[in-house]
Amino acid sequence: MGPPKGRVVKVLAVLVLFAWIARVEAAVQPLRPDEVPEALARVAHANRIYDRDMTVRQEYDVRALLMRWQFTGTVRKEGAEAHVELQGAPSFFPEDLSTTLFDVAQWLETFDVEYQGLEAVEGRTHHVFRGEPRRDDGSSTRWGTIWVDPETFLIDRILVQYWWGRVTIQQGFRTEGEYVLLDRQSARIDPLGIRAEVRWKDYRFVDRR
Repeated sequence: MGPPKGRVVKVLAVLVLFAWIARVEAAVQPLRPDEVPEALARVAHANRIYDRDMTVRQEYDVRALLMRWQFTGTVRKEGAEAHVELQGAPSFFPEDLSTTLFDVAQWLETFDVEYQGLEAVEGRTHHVFRGEPRRDDGSSTRWGTIWVDPETFLIDRILVQYWWGRVTIQQGFRTEGEYVLLDRQSARIDPLGIRAEVRWKDYRFVDRR
């Protein structure tokens, strides 16, 4: 007596999915120097939503040592500036974390960005770019690295070195209508030993006059 039909269908679907992923992974090749500008343009296009003025609510679940904090934040972005108001956050929590994605969206225009090759993130191959601020940029960032999905050109991982420490962020996205929006972030903040889970909710976009 063989396995139920439904189980067979599920197994076949999983096998087809893995075969498709394997083909995609095998097709990912390092970018040639002449392909880098176009790739960066595609990254900018995929993340263009963060050029818009908006407000968005954040929900935080933060752990450090044996302590845990849950609090909220409101990000307001106007023009090139993004500001955050944290409600109930511990005093040591760095506000820079809350606006890192907006900062990264500006890198493509204000940083010197270089292609670093391919690297696997959670079993998937990604393009890796490293950026350093230009001398006249005035950024608090010393350098940063982004891992870009070769299919969507969304930024799946961010590593940022600030003057006070280093932030590593893994990102997940969701689709709402015509937009692909940041949904969640898992962050590690060193040397403070902080771990943070952040959910992004209630996006409200504002048209510039």
